[in-house]
Amino acid sequence: MKFRNRLVYYLASKMGLHVSFMRVPLSERTKRIPGMLTYEERRFLQNYCRYVYSGTGHIVDLGCWMGSSTLPLAIERSRRPDLIVNQQRIFAYDLFRWEKWMDACITNVSQAKYHYSPGESFRSAFEGNIKDVDNVVIREQDLATAQWRDGDIEFLFVDAMKTPQLALAIQKQFFPMILGGKGVVVHQDFVHYYTYWIHILTYRLRDFLILLYDVKDSASTAFRCRKRIPPDVVQKETFELESICEDEVEEAFSYSLHLINSSLSHRVLSAKALLYFDQGRIEKAESVFREEMSAEEKKDGEVMAAMSLVATRRNPPTNVESALSDNIPPG
Repeated sequence: MKFRNRLVYYLASKMGLHVSFMRVPLSERTKRIPGMLTYEERRFLQNYCRYVYSGTGHIVDLGCWMGSSTLPLAIERSRRPDLIVNQQRIFAYDLFRWEKWMDACITNVSQAKYHYSPGESFRSAFEGNIKDVDNVVIREQDLATAQWRDGDIEFLFVDAMKTPQLALAIQKQFFPMILGGKGVVVHQDFVHYYTYWIHILTYRLRDFLILLYDVKDSASTAFRCRKRIPPDVVQKETFELESICEDEVEEAFSYSLHLINSSLSHRVLSAKALLYFDQGRIEKAESVFREEMSAEEKKDGEVMAAMSLVATRRNPPTNVESALSDNIPPG
């Protein structure tokens, strides 16, 4: 049974199919770690490493925070007897510096030990959460300047493209090293209103990255790298708002909407509205909310946050701090 499952998932990934992973229960240890990842996302990571990961290239976790992405990967890797002597590692990247918005991610009393002051290091908490698992290399680095020199990447989990500049830096350093054919990229913020640049950049790489799996009840979408991305393709990439024409915006977001579960399309549309908003095209942004979403979809928390940002441009608050207080980075 185990061999058959692994073969099915491997063949599915080779063909670029939208596969459905087995619902293997998460360990209580994995559930206890605070994080922005849903249980479905953690289960996806767990089952990918259990059934699909071949050990041909490294696993890279960009934006690991407290370890809710790193731990399920590491646990399953350690359970694979075929990977015991394998030299590939899990590389976990983060700045490990607490920011005020992170307070909202500590959701219950049992997680109170994870409270820190802004600027304080939480690396020790991450290390405690992944103790007793092997082959995790911790990289405390700024991804805007990080250099990747460790060879081929088979699985790249990206929860760090929080600005266009970071997105470009990550693409330039890591994407050319993703294995063609079996390499996987997961954009954890693909279905989030805040990170519209991911849709433009993914659309531009559509000849290389094709849909593998749209993770249920989450913002994560996984892509298979069908062929190696040449360094010059990403090295010359730029992201200048004024140079993105309306045709490319509409084509890119139409492409994204065809990839994801339609029940979350309003969040991707919110990202499109924010792109127009940042281009200064306020009426175009408002038309996205007015003409492309239902009244029920506008009640979604992320849509309301995006609409609030657009309304703020219309009626700027006199208090600058109040204008920025709700601008929480995506999960």
